[in-house]
Amino acid sequence: MTTRFVSTCPSARVISVLGALLLGIASPAAAQNLVVNPHFDTNANNWTLNAPGVFDSTTDAGGSPSSGSVLATYAGPLLGSVPAFQCVQGIVAGESYSFGGNIRIGQAIGSPASSVTIEVQWVSNTACSAFNGLSVGPSVTTLNAWTPTTATFAAPAGTVAGIIHVFINASAAANINVDDLFLQSNAVPALDTTWLITLALCLFGVASATLLRRNGFASA
Repeated sequence: MTTRFVSTCPSARVISVLGALLLGIASPAAAQNLVVNPHFDTNANNWTLNAPGVFDSTTDAGGSPSSGSVLATYAGPLLGSVPAFQCVQGIVAGESYSFGGNIRIGQAIGSPASSVTIEVQWVSNTACSAFNGLSVGPSVTTLNAWTPTTATFAAPAGTVAGIIHVFINASAAANINVDDLFLQSNAVPALDTTWLITLALCLFGVASATLLRRNGFASA
């Protein structure tokens, strides 16, 4: 009598494909940047620009000739300048968020260094008018080079949106550019374990079938 081992699982090739797909599902997805028009590719739409903030089509953090940034030009010291801000929706109270961007302070070496911070003002209404706390990123003072900056904070209770803005203390004449601004959640999506359990059982079945065949207990 011929004994045939019948597996209810897919073939080993199918299993490997399913495994690759599952690993892709299980891998953390890239966090979604909630900022609209973060790279200023062709304009500064969706941002509110305050003087001296303007769209600069000639300067990009990545050196792209087809993208730009926001430029703020200061003829001398000016403290507490906010050249650009945006009201960002979709914030969940209690979740951890990362925010930041790229900053370039074009300034004469030897002059008092200006400082730039990316900040988020948390708000408790979608109109971004009800103040609910402030998170401040690290201060950037590096001159004449694009410098990335990032910070992580939890959104306070009651928060539903946030205003990401650029805060500048110009200590001397300077041309300051900002680019690649982001505000994104650090929450990791929950993974449905049903696929993982099914795959594990199938892999076990395939391994058992292979072992039985090698030991002569099953034949084609």
